[in-house]
Amino acid sequence: DPHVGDTDEDGINDGDEKAYWDTDWNTDYDGDAATYPNNLLDPDSDNDGLGDGDEINVYGTDPALVDTDNDGIDDDAELKYWGDNWNMNYDGDGTANNLLDDDADNDGYLDGAEFDLNSDPADPYSMPTDTLLIDYGSDGLWKYDGAAFTKYGAWDPEDIEAWPWYKGMAVDYGAEGLFLYDLNKNGIFDDYDKLGSWDPENIEVFDDLMAVDYGTNGLYKYDGTAFTKIGAWDPEDFQAWEGGLGVDYGSHGLYSYNGTTFDQVGTANPEALVAWKDWLVMDYNTTHGLVMYDGVSTHPLGAWDPEDFEAWGDLLVIDYGSGVASSPPYKGLMTYDGENWDQIGTWDAEGLEAWGSLMAVDFGTNGGYVFDGTSYTELKPNNNRTDPDTYEPAGDTLFIDYGTDGLWTYDGTTLDRIDDDDPLCPVNAEDMEAVTFD
Repeated sequence: DPHVGDTDEDGINDGDEKAYWDTDWNTDYDGDAATYPNNLLDPDSDNDGLGDGDEINVYGTDPALVDTDNDGIDDDAELKYWGDNWNMNYDGDGTANNLLDDDADNDGYLDGAEFDLNSDPADPYSMPTDTLLIDYGSDGLWKYDGAAFTKYGAWDPEDIEAWPWYKGMAVDYGAEGLFLYDLNKNGIFDDYDKLGSWDPENIEVFDDLMAVDYGTNGLYKYDGTAFTKIGAWDPEDFQAWEGGLGVDYGSHGLYSYNGTTFDQVGTANPEALVAWKDWLVMDYNTTHGLVMYDGVSTHPLGAWDPEDFEAWGDLLVIDYGSGVASSPPYKGLMTYDGENWDQIGTWDAEGLEAWGSLMAVDFGTNGGYVFDGTSYTELKPNNNRTDPDTYEPAGDTLFIDYGTDGLWTYDGTTLDRIDDDDPLCPVNAEDMEAVTFD
């Protein structure tokens, strides 16, 4: 329109817009030529929700591309997500514009994938993956990606540990040594390195480090580049917690390691360690019962010997065997919130696994259940009461190994078997590890 400076009212005057488009001024990028014969008449030439003027003058995006940085999310949708933080440089890569940065936190995942799978594209420690690693014993290490099973290795893994900081997984292959697999942007472990020939007795990730127990060779930490020996004693167990790494040195006592120094927590030898909220909780059996360490001092929680315990949000779930008791000494399955005890079951639990707002409980021959804080739902594969072997939570999915009855998933509503369509897939997993970094 010769009487209007900006014919399509997109925020850029016709002369500047013609100069911008040059010979592409009449290229139909969004297939709406019947409505808008050329880009000087089309206020949103790529139909991504952002006007051409804003794309050119404000955000620096391409008005001809729906997804300028090709990260899997349209420009307008991405702008709405970032809001006022669209020009924050989260990863220090020099691109202070998340609409032009396909991986805003440089964690190896495209922003669109993080949006779709509910991880945080601004947090490098939050990464989406549907990968489940399965140890099938002599049948080797397998991966399940939500659609298909893939065999990764023929050796029998002794331990598998996801390492969010490194974006990969550590696998202990026993006498074959310790290996570290790298995860690429498509959620595939496409490369691996052998870290050492010694057979680890235990591995545990804490913060950006991995602790490796090499038995009589001592305790080491690995930072992604090199090993450093941090202790000569042979640990019996260790547990990552808010204060670093809790290390049970058996008769030498319990210590906490913060990445630099050790502090002795106690002289007694705990049977088990669990991280709960900001605390490290120890089971000292009939000697002292449950004891909590807050980083400064220890506090007794109960003098009774638990069979198992598991952190579940703000609650600690403790299995005291079978029986009914509403007052000390407690029996059955109990919860503790830091002040109050409540009994939530009378059967003896064989396994506990926290899964978001639910607690998965293996009651042995009484079957497998999920508890929502009020009531139990029984999980019955093929409508039969079955004793689960292992639970493994992965985001919105709970993986359940029923031994010879196969591998199943539960989404909070439906129980489905996932290994029966693949004739090459083994059954009866020995261990599972969900590589979920969000």
